[in-house]
Amino acid sequence: MRNTFSRSAWLLTITAGGAAAGCIGDDLHEDRIANARIERNLQADGCEMLVTIEDAQYSPDNASRCAITARQLPSFAEVTIKYHLTGDTGVVRCGFGAHLTLLQIGFEFVDLE
Repeated sequence: MRNTFSRSAWLLTITAGGAAAGCIGDDLHEDRIANARIERNLQADGCEMLVTIEDAQYSPDNASRCAITARQLPSFAEVTIKYHLTGDTGVVRCGFGAHLTLLQIGFEFVDLE
């Protein structure tokens, strides 16, 4: 009886570990929709084009930077975006010569009606 329990517990551990490993391998390029805060406040010692989703900060890719510029967003804007991680890192310039190296995202604006 004890041997059976040990085998069952071991099998459960292997199955749970395999399921968790499947989650870790999720596709980085999967699109997600989220509310984001975009900061364009370098002129006031903030940061240029810093994207915050929940509590995580990201650097936008070049196409997303162009979209931000085209929208002429204010210094701080709350927006809805469809985004994905690019798998790269990007640099965000901040006041006093500081730089942040962050995970990079690509996104497009989602206009909710």
